[in-house]
Amino acid sequence: EVCADHRADNMTTATLRFSWTSSGHWDVVVAPSASTSVEVDLVSLPHYCRFAGFFNATTPPAGAEFSLSAHASSTLLTLLRTDLLGGWRDAVLLRCFAADPRPGDAAAFRPVLAVREPVEVARGIDGRSTAMVQYDAGIGLGAVCDYARLQIWFAEFVPSPAWIKVCSGPETWTTRQCPMRHLRTDAEYQVKVELLCGGATPKAADSKITRFFTRPGCAWSSSSGDKEQFLCKDGFLCNATNDTTCCSTRGGREQCTDSAPVMCANATACSNRRDFCCAASTEACAPLGGARPCLDRELPAKPPRILAVVPKGPAGLSIAWVAQEYLSGQDTKSVFTKWGVELARVNGTKPLVYNFRRECQFLPRDSPPACDIVGLDEMQEYHVRIDERCTDETRTSLYAHWGSAVRTLPYPATAPTNVFCQNFTQLADYAGFKVNTSWLKGLPGNCSFAAFEVEVQLAPQSASLTQYASEAGSWTLGCRSTNRSILVCPISGLMANRLYSIRVKEKCGDPNADSPYSQLGSCRVPVAPAAPPKSLRVPADGTWTFASGSYTISAGALSISSTGQVLRVNTTGTDRISVAFDSGVRFAQIVGDKMTWSDGAVWSYSKQLYQFQVQWDAGDPWGCIFSSWAVQAKEEGSGAWASFPRFSCTTAQRSSTSCSIYVGQSGRKYDIRVRETCTNSSLTSPWADWSNVAGAFSNTRLPTPAAGASGVGVTFPSPFTMSVSWQVGVPGECAFSSWSVELRPECGASCTPSQLQWYNVSLCASLARVARPFVTAQQCDIPMQSLSVTSSLNYSVRVTETCLDPNAWSTPALKASAFLIKPSFG
Repeated sequence: EVCADHRADNMTTATLRFSWTSSGHWDVVVAPSASTSVEVDLVSLPHYCRFAGFFNATTPPAGAEFSLSAHASSTLLTLLRTDLLGGWRDAVLLRCFAADPRPGDAAAFRPVLAVREPVEVARGIDGRSTAMVQYDAGIGLGAVCDYARLQIWFAEFVPSPAWIKVCSGPETWTTRQCPMRHLRTDAEYQVKVELLCGGATPKAADSKITRFFTRPGCAWSSSSGDKEQFLCKDGFLCNATNDTTCCSTRGGREQCTDSAPVMCANATACSNRRDFCCAASTEACAPLGGARPCLDRELPAKPPRILAVVPKGPAGLSIAWVAQEYLSGQDTKSVFTKWGVELARVNGTKPLVYNFRRECQFLPRDSPPACDIVGLDEMQEYHVRIDERCTDETRTSLYAHWGSAVRTLPYPATAPTNVFCQNFTQLADYAGFKVNTSWLKGLPGNCSFAAFEVEVQLAPQSASLTQYASEAGSWTLGCRSTNRSILVCPISGLMANRLYSIRVKEKCGDPNADSPYSQLGSCRVPVAPAAPPKSLRVPADGTWTFASGSYTISAGALSISSTGQVLRVNTTGTDRISVAFDSGVRFAQIVGDKMTWSDGAVWSYSKQLYQFQVQWDAGDPWGCIFSSWAVQAKEEGSGAWASFPRFSCTTAQRSSTSCSIYVGQSGRKYDIRVRETCTNSSLTSPWADWSNVAGAFSNTRLPTPAAGASGVGVTFPSPFTMSVSWQVGVPGECAFSSWSVELRPECGASCTPSQLQWYNVSLCASLARVARPFVTAQQCDIPMQSLSVTSSLNYSVRVTETCLDPNAWSTPALKASAFLIKPSFG
């Protein structure tokens, strides 16, 4: 039943339960309504209903949109018009379905919202504002957005905003606006209007965000931040509990206490009828003209922003700040006249007393001002506040306070003077030089003395014919004196013949009171000889001889390198090694001077003959300009050191700390010494002599002796000649000297002592090792008349190959009973 006043319309009535048609849907007609939303009884539980148009409307309104919200487990449904306010004049036709005919992507629908910039509509007594946000839902909402609802959020515009929900529910559709209360004045906010569709878990959401600024407020619009203290116009906080008139001599009350935050409008109702009253609420101000309003013509300048307050020299501060404008751009019409920079020294628990600083007042407003304040008390803490002052004093800004007190710096000690060096001493073990540095102390200032510190820096050195160029060293601590009366301390480890810079400073308990460095002093260290070499080493050195090829050998402690057919071995011993050949890896066992391979091959090891390798580490050159390394050797226990070229070696590169000494002797032990020689012989290092160190010697090995003669025979080619022949063996490491052919009778016990001695046939000593090339036979023809022999005796013959090195002689080849001297020869 439809009435003239649609609020009196009854709910639609339907038939009793009925049978479904083959199409599986039914229509429900909803009467005209003046309300934006109504409840409808659908008679039966549908799966889905949608707006199907207006029933019997002659001119259906274009673009009408509705959102349908089904009630859980009920035949009731809420019909909500979303495109207009005020309901609908023609009956609405709803079509309901037993099955959902919508496409599967309906949940992805995101309609367009329109949000207008919020407008501030009120400013509260606490200095906070109320703003109103207005919005429109847009078009295309009703087609697929069931259970449509809006949520409105706001937050300050900061990097991590804390969003606060302020409006939600059906009323958001009927009012199309949402108030946001308790906003800070002169702040930037953001507003988010969010549309949700679907059930408890939103199927789709669309949101629009807009930003806005709140307007500035007056000083009294907010309270002082303290429950018991007024803020007076001169910036002083006074206790209202003990004296409610405490602001009377300070320009009056600027802000009320937090316990009574509302300033009432009557300007002469309190403080002996000379000031505004403060109340706990707006209602309490009713007898006093209500709350004091904040009018645009009373808006003050915005407080400046202090950028930095830092100490400036002793007993001074440097302050930087910048003028501020209200975010909303509102012009307060105030006229700048000067800056009010005020300082208050912390004095225990006593109240702060701020003093105006004239040196900062007339700095320009347009560029960020900066001001240096001097003449304060040193080592004291100061609070800083600044306001912007205007020709109309009522427009002067509130104070901007720097967050914490800043401590001024002390007066530092003055720099030491008269720095110089004296008494150079060369340290033991060639560890450099020590020098005593002295100075005169300066004035202490506010310094609590800790120490004098002396720093040293190696000066650069220019290149010349006798020295290399070098850069300057870094400043390092040379020594410290912890007694202010002791003005001298030693610096150790200085290099000979080098120039050093010296500086001194006084260190204090407070680093800000440290003195500057003294003027540079300089020290020229005397010339000193080079330090002797260190760590003499005489490694075993020899060769492994094997077939041609280039191989890489690794053998535990062995250090072996391959070049052509020779492997250099730095350590001897017993080890198992592997060699990587082209055909694979083979293994060998080293025992003594033999290397036996897995395939049975044997390589022999031989140490260098008549020479040895000497290695050492360079000492510190100090003032020496290098000339050469000198190395000498002598037989162990002998008194004299040999000179070049025998038993010595030299090397002309300072980085080359090894050389070989040829001694030409085998089976001997040798002492060794090394020194660094300089272009200036007075700087040549002492000898590093290891002759008295146990085991610090080198030895030369015995040579491989000659194999000697074999097949010794004696013939008589004529009655007057005896011929001794033999086969020549391999030479080994023998440097051939001569053949020794000797005779001795075999007379046994009847021999005289002289007959028992071997008789050398000197004639054979002149023979060459072999008679001619490629012939291994040799013989010596001896005239019988040159021999001193006895008849009727048998004689033995022996042949020995002698060498320049007696240790290489062959074993004599003996021919016993080689011949008999018959009596007829006598």
